[in-house]
Amino acid sequence: MTSVLVTNEKYGQSYYDASTPELLAASALTILRSRFEDGYWYYEPELPEVHYTDEQKGIMNLTDEEVAALPAVLRESTEKKRATLLSNRVNREYELDKQWYDSMVALLALPNEEAVKQTVVRGRNRYARTLPAALDLLEQRNDYQYEGFEIFEVITPKI
Repeated sequence: MTSVLVTNEKYGQSYYDASTPELLAASALTILRSRFEDGYWYYEPELPEVHYTDEQKGIMNLTDEEVAALPAVLRESTEKKRATLLSNRVNREYELDKQWYDSMVALLALPNEEAVKQTVVRGRNRYARTLPAALDLLEQRNDYQYEGFEIFEVITPKI
């Protein structure tokens, strides 16, 4: 059987040969590289501006020395509040986006022959599977608008 990787883009679909693992990796790399070179698909994430309440601003504006000078009970609660504010959802999403972007740029910096050979392991134990790195990066953005793709098996009828 032959496989085809089909991208679902804004103005239609594109079809890529995925009949072998090497061609699947090369097709995924081609898609990733063309989208990156287009200039409007992928951009380096910026740390979003977070809006704090007045109390939160006061806690965040304290220096480490000022926190260390607080009585033990206040110091512990202040440190916990600061840690909570620093690990908010916006920062976590930024870190994930930044990690994805850095991985993509590192992969695209490699020569094509070497980039196609890069793999990642997803899952654990018996659910572990090895994927081409470019395909893994595309899968992580499969739910984004116009970035979806599917892999279809093409059945050749016997006559």
